[in-house]
Amino acid sequence: HKAYIAKVIKEKEETKEETESKD
Repeated sequence: HKAYIAKVIKEKEETKEETESKD
């Protein structure tokens, strides 16, 4: 399901941004 993959990727990108902000 491409829609599901896109959602997971978006969530991962958001998590990455949050982690970088904390650092």
